Amino acid sequence: MNERDIRRVAVIGSGVMGRQLAAMLANAGVQVELLDIVPGDAGDRRSRLAEEAVRALPKMKPPPLVADEAAGRIRPGNLKDHWDRVLASDWVLEAVVERLDIKRRLFARMDVPDLRAAWVTTNTSGLSLEALAEGRSDTFRRRFFGTHFFNPPRYLPLVEIVPQSGTDPDTAARLVRWLERRAGKRPVAAKDTPNFIANRLGVFQTLVTLRLMERYELTVEEVDALTGLLLGRPKSATFQTLDLVGLDIFAATLNTLRERARDDEFYDWFVLPEWLEQLLEAGRLGRKTRQGVYWKKGDELLVYDPGRGDYRPRRKPSYPWWKRVMQEPDLPSRLAWIRRQEPRLADFLLRQAAYSSIYAARRVPEIADAVVDVDCAVRWGFQARWGPFQVWDQFDGGEFRDLAAELPDAPAPLLDAMDAAGATKFYRLNDRPHYFRMEASGHVPSPDTRPWSAVEWVRSRRQPVRANAEASLYDLGDGVYALFWHAPNHAIGLEILEMVQRSLDYVDAHGRGLVITGAGDHFSYGANLGLLVMALQNRDVARLDWTVRTFQHLTKSLRAAPFPVVAAVHGLVLGGGCEFMLHADAVVAASESYIGLVELGAGLIPAGGGCTEIVRRANEIADTGERVVPWVHVQDRLGAFFRRIARAEVSRSAREAQQWGYLREGDRILPDPDRRLAHARARVLELAEEYVPAEEPEVWVTGPDGFAQFMFMVHSMHRAGYITDYERVLGERLCWVLTGGDVAHPTRVPLDAIRDLEREAFLRLCKERKTYERIAHIIAFGKPLRN
Repeated sequence: MNERDIRRVAVIGSGVMGRQLAAMLANAGVQVELLDIVPGDAGDRRSRLAEEAVRALPKMKPPPLVADEAAGRIRPGNLKDHWDRVLASDWVLEAVVERLDIKRRLFARMDVPDLRAAWVTTNTSGLSLEALAEGRSDTFRRRFFGTHFFNPPRYLPLVEIVPQSGTDPDTAARLVRWLERRAGKRPVAAKDTPNFIANRLGVFQTLVTLRLMERYELTVEEVDALTGLLLGRPKSATFQTLDLVGLDIFAATLNTLRERARDDEFYDWFVLPEWLEQLLEAGRLGRKTRQGVYWKKGDELLVYDPGRGDYRPRRKPSYPWWKRVMQEPDLPSRLAWIRRQEPRLADFLLRQAAYSSIYAARRVPEIADAVVDVDCAVRWGFQARWGPFQVWDQFDGGEFRDLAAELPDAPAPLLDAMDAAGATKFYRLNDRPHYFRMEASGHVPSPDTRPWSAVEWVRSRRQPVRANAEASLYDLGDGVYALFWHAPNHAIGLEILEMVQRSLDYVDAHGRGLVITGAGDHFSYGANLGLLVMALQNRDVARLDWTVRTFQHLTKSLRAAPFPVVAAVHGLVLGGGCEFMLHADAVVAASESYIGLVELGAGLIPAGGGCTEIVRRANEIADTGERVVPWVHVQDRLGAFFRRIARAEVSRSAREAQQWGYLREGDRILPDPDRRLAHARARVLELAEEYVPAEEPEVWVTGPDGFAQFMFMVHSMHRAGYITDYERVLGERLCWVLTGGDVAHPTRVPLDAIRDLEREAFLRLCKERKTYERIAHIIAFGKPLRN
């Protein structure tokens, strides 16, 4: 069977992970059979477990489904009455409880000639694949291997591919291609060793942190402040991550190492500190029990103090050097800054990074053959900025080797091979990354730009043709240029606006087209509200007016440019960022793009051309040219847009944004966000062949009748208590703009008339005290104020 033929997948096990795997596959467009056991008290509801799992999906956070329709592709069932569904599936994905005996009985039942599946895989996080395959037929073993997805599987791209001795490599490779192309996963090749790659290194990293915490006498809060963003790791750092994962899950993973990694030189380290054991025994497992290392008790956040043996109020550390240090691009520069301020903390961080990298170096080729697979597993499984070998290459190799003397001694065949080859770094960076591979006794090319993302690679290896502090313009070749936004907090400020204009001018003179994309975790949070607050505090209305006019001019200029402009978006695409996206000729969106015009949450309305573009799209979609009374159909379409803007709704995915009309039918949605830059470049070249900029049409506005209809909706929500008094005012301003303002009846108007209306409404709202309060609240607390 070819990987293109996967139409039905049986997921066995409807627990938290199984149901999310079913959702992930349904998101990819396949039919899913979600099957579980028949509970003892089932009665007539023999498929109750799977049915309840499907019903629970819309309530889970973060949401596993990209759109409501995806749930319709999941059919619940049970393993007694519906075993024929397993036999008829193209792929069987097992996700039952982590017990060897239960899994082996299940696979024995599948090992029959009637099994159609080309692939049978297990989602085990650490059990031996060889033990799971023991006693199975050669036919079964050829199609059996591990596919270890990371939780939550919709959002974390890593899947470890773990073969056993009987696995057919070509069979596994076909599924790998499907996972990459259809599901947006990033597979890495792991070996059948305890906890595979990511969890093996992740557990060790946590154990290192716990030991160094005691050595340097650090508090829980200090450890979390230091081991997150500063080290290029998620903000949840160490103990918040433990609470999120669950202390019981971490303990079980650690126990797997104790049982199966007895030859590991750090075996004596594979124990929990006494204070974590006490929390575990008390059932304080983390977020699932609402109490773990942290405890949200009412409005107060408490933290467990190992020295006291009890909880106390959290004391968040404050480091005066933090912001300056975070401006440094690499870890050695950051630690050099910290060393001048607090040498003790610098020593802690150095050993934290060094011990983890040394352990990873000693585990090759035990857990994986390629250092690039190890780095990718850590980056993709834990959302880390750097893998352990990327960290090592940032430092002087001798410094890490000296620190190895502090650790239990063990062979390091990878380091020995590098010494023999005269190699001093794991990576050589030429036209593409090359990594050191033991079998080759030298550096070999990495697949694409791994372990760097495409955007990271372009920014690290090329000089921008134009740049300032918030954005840079790069040459992608063949006349295509890419404008990367890299402003702090992903906000659009004056320097981004300046670079948009400079980029349009430069491409007009030198290129064939432009890609606009974000260089960080998100495309854009929207406009920089801090600049808006400063202008409001200074009562600088002229400055506000100029800024809004500039924003409108630039979004309009994207559409009017004599070359194609493609937006490559991912993550949050909000407010002003959404407005820029809406004005591009085409969009290449990562599936995980969360798109919305959310200005009403800040007490404003979209005024960078957002309202204007919504009116234009309502006219396009309504197909006014063939309607007898076109404004009626425009009003119908505007209603859906109005409700979403009025509620500041954000799509759950790019697919949902396409259903809403923020993305068009021709816009491309990619499961893997790292492919968006290459696809956007190709889209520019495709459009450039016969590109003619679109002319601005006149559009229908619906006037007083449309205004009255929308205001009825606003007043109904107000009377029902769904919106506040001020939100009613905001809704009225939005109604006025979307229906054309002061017109006597439905009529056609130029788009500039809508731009004038949205700008005037925006400036008027800026003068309101409640708008100022909303903006200040978002800046201070990161969430809207319902005043």
